Amino acid sequence: MISDLTELLRQHRDEFRAAAIVCDITLLEEASDAIHVAAEHRDGSLFAAVLPYAANPATRELEFGELSADTNEPGVWVD
Repeated sequence: MISDLTELLRQHRDEFRAAAIVCDITLLEEASDAIHVAAEHRDGSLFAAVLPYAANPATRELEFGELSADTNEPGVWVD
C-alpha cells in the first residue's frame, strides 16, 4: 500500500512542492506502536521521524513517547 501511494505521488510530483507519507507502524524491539512520518521536498530535502504511543486503558487516552529522527530515502523525486 505504501509503495502504491509513493508511486502515485511520483507520477504527480510536478504538481507538488513537497510530499509526506504518515503511517502507523510497530516497533518490534520496543513492542510498541508508533507513528512514522517520511517527508520529502522537491529540492532534495528529506525528513523522517518516529513517535511511539500506547493506549492508557485507565484513561482511554493515548500516551506518547519521545519523538526521534529516522532515516529516509527519496521516493518521490527520484529518476
